[in-house]
Amino acid sequence: MTSSPAPAGADLRPWRRWYALAAAVAVLGVLVGMLLFAARARVWIDEFPDPGSRHLAGEAIPLDLRAGEPVVLYTSPTDPVDLFCTGEVAGAEVDVFGVDYTFTFFSGQRSWAAHSEIVSDRTGTGSLRCTGPAGVTLAIAQVPDNGHLLRILGGGIVLGAIPAVLGVVGGVVLAVRVTRRRRAHREELPADDRTPVVERVRDYQA
Repeated sequence: MTSSPAPAGADLRPWRRWYALAAAVAVLGVLVGMLLFAARARVWIDEFPDPGSRHLAGEAIPLDLRAGEPVVLYTSPTDPVDLFCTGEVAGAEVDVFGVDYTFTFFSGQRSWAAHSEIVSDRTGTGSLRCTGPAGVTLAIAQVPDNGHLLRILGGGIVLGAIPAVLGVVGGVVLAVRVTRRRRAHREELPADDRTPVVERVRDYQA
């Protein structure tokens, strides 16, 4: 029995390596998205308050204030803690108010929580002293801008999602098109040539 030579798989359908290309497009898009998000996340982290010098409860904390511009007293650890604070700037007492918001962040291998806002009606330097439980670390830093931080984080998510979504969609579209072309190419072959390549190779060897 004589059979015509078995055609190579590439003669039957478009190359399967296109599937590998589709996967590479998807993976590349995801990687680019992750890199863009990571870069934006670094900017987001850099915008967190800088605790600066740290002090234990009972120690004098240096203050450098501008009139009417509050700063925040942060505590670490972030568990709620009772503190009694008094201080002065340029010879006048400062006002200490408990914050009406929740704000925590990580910096310098410590977690910090906003505890109180400190404001003076004078510009100058002074000090603050807080009494409270032993082991509590205190620091003075700027008031957090939650809106600004959320905009940075949201922009990073969008910036990272765009190439990731485009890459995945592009890979899926390419894979679907290759599948359709392979199927159409197969249907265009004569009936005898539609036999799976393995069977035709077996017949050819017989």
